[in-house]
Amino acid sequence: MGRPANWIKDLEEECKDMKSMTPRTNPYTGEAVKLPVTAAAIYDTIKGAEFMGEYEVVRQGLDWFINNHPEEYMTLLD
Repeated sequence: MGRPANWIKDLEEECKDMKSMTPRTNPYTGEAVKLPVTAAAIYDTIKGAEFMGEYEVVRQGLDWFINNHPEEYMTLLD
């Protein structure tokens, strides 16, 4: 079950031409940041995977955030 191993690459490809920024809020602190569409989609996938107990997907998404958006990771996911 869960997403295929390449789900992040698939999302990056789907969103590559989208240049808009979209807000996301840490549900525990209320702090908000604006994310590129790809990062917002990965964040949403992380939160959904947490809810579904798909911890491999969560770990993959967290690793991606740490490498690509470390400040936003600290605000939203740490």
